[in-house]
Amino acid sequence: MKKLYETIEKHQEEQTELFDKYGVFWAFSNEQFKAEKEKRGLENKDLYRWLAGSFVPKKNADKLFDEYDKLLDRQAKELKSYGDDYIRYELANHEATHTHDLTDALEILRAVGFEKEEVLKVYNEMLESE
Repeated sequence: MKKLYETIEKHQEEQTELFDKYGVFWAFSNEQFKAEKEKRGLENKDLYRWLAGSFVPKKNADKLFDEYDKLLDRQAKELKSYGDDYIRYELANHEATHTHDLTDALEILRAVGFEKEEVLKVYNEMLESE
């Protein structure tokens, strides 16, 4: 599992580097948005709203989206290679065995390439071992 955690940390660092490279920023209030765009010398018309409260300068968007898709594909293949360990990680990360809600974990695991049946098998094993 240590190697899996190191891989996840590496993936987070790669995403942060990519976001920094293309000027992505997050703003969760009007004040944050105004401060960030002023700091960067941008106007509303210069920005796209993107993922989870993030914004990207329009001039960088195409390059960012292309590189981000490639990065996610590579990361998904790497995470899938961890098999059941990665499934267990996501189920635990989303507290699925406590809430019995697999929705968020399933969404992420399907994006990586796992089938629902694979996830349910590991989920049931986790429940049995509690």
